[in-house]
Amino acid sequence: MRKKCDVYYIRNFISLIHCISISKQIKNTNYKILFLNFAWINKEVFSYFENFLLSYFDEIKSFKFKSFDKINSTFSKEKKIGFINRIIFRSKNLIKFKNKLKFDENSFIIENIFSGGDDFHLLFKNKKKIYYIEHGIGNYRDGLIFKTKKILSFINYFLKFFNFLGFKIFYLKKFDFYISILSNKLKLNLNLNNYKINYLSTRKEYFVSALNSMSKYLKKNIIYIPYKNKKKIFLNISGFKYINDNTSLDLIKTVIKQINKNEIIIFKDHPRVEAKNKKLKNIFKKQFKKNKIKYIEINSKLLKKLPMELLIYFYNSKKLISSWSATPLFCSILFNRRFKTILLLDYSLKFPADFEAQRNAKFYNIVKDNFKNITYL
Repeated sequence: MRKKCDVYYIRNFISLIHCISISKQIKNTNYKILFLNFAWINKEVFSYFENFLLSYFDEIKSFKFKSFDKINSTFSKEKKIGFINRIIFRSKNLIKFKNKLKFDENSFIIENIFSGGDDFHLLFKNKKKIYYIEHGIGNYRDGLIFKTKKILSFINYFLKFFNFLGFKIFYLKKFDFYISILSNKLKLNLNLNNYKINYLSTRKEYFVSALNSMSKYLKKNIIYIPYKNKKKIFLNISGFKYINDNTSLDLIKTVIKQINKNEIIIFKDHPRVEAKNKKLKNIFKKQFKKNKIKYIEINSKLLKKLPMELLIYFYNSKKLISSWSATPLFCSILFNRRFKTILLLDYSLKFPADFEAQRNAKFYNIVKDNFKNITYL
């Protein structure tokens, strides 16, 4: 007899925590299969957490596949790829992805698909509902900024028709829900894949419970935590770029004013994207030394690859000072009133680090109106 099954595919570690949380929140007894792509998730991190993950999922299938999304992702420049070429690339991507997956769909009755991207949801024929899993701020931001276009709907009608005829061509398919932490505050439906879709909030208690379980699992092997008696502030400047010395010093003065004498700074870079602001970070360190502010940097190979939300919980930090990203927004939702979130908004909007960050200016009024427990500087 075929088993009822839910399949999960993640884009990053945050979407993995979403999947753990939502698997408990939905509360069904379906067989749960997690698909892990080492192009997105670090292999050593997976090896460390494999036994932990098997307490939430019945089976884990791992592989490495450099998808169209992975090839096209960049934080330095926007790649100009025409619409027709994009369809061709994504169509080829689907065929390669299907072969890489090596999954016998006929052995299961797939009821729910939880997709983190790479058009994973298009690989399956029989399904009940499909969910898109939030992996950052981009989809919600763009889903509110960009509106549906009639021309895309018209083109998509023909793409779906060709698929009906047996051609394996990429097309835009509507998701049933967008799984989100941000929707706990925003509560706004969004445009995704040129369709208006509803959000499904990952409830805070399930997400925090997953952070708690992961933190306990980490503590089994990571014994040394420096400056145990110091209050820890996480500093996230990975979304900033160096402009000039004077501008950097003005930014650092703003940050220093938010640091108390008994606090220590923890630098944490983006877990996947290589930092390109070493010059700015070095100026920060020099000024911290000058002002007798203690700081440390996350150097552990494992911890460097983990999201800041998990490390904030792990280190029991009560304050975050951050450039614009999903992290300060997530933290303002997840952690209690004693946690202070400071968003360095002025620098973030004046000096966007990349083409995606330029779109934040169109989104920040929505953020300020809905995230009133964040301090904006």
